Amino acid sequence: DAAERGLRKTDRLPRDTDGRIFPSLIVSLRPKR
Repeated sequence: DAAERGLRKTDRLPRDTDGRIFPSLIVSLRPKR
């Protein structure tokens, strides 16, 4: 839950090195072992 809340609070993600913005982002979260 905490990781998802952190992602939702991030208003904007940084641009790529050439200035592009990716149209989508896939994030995979898993609990620590």
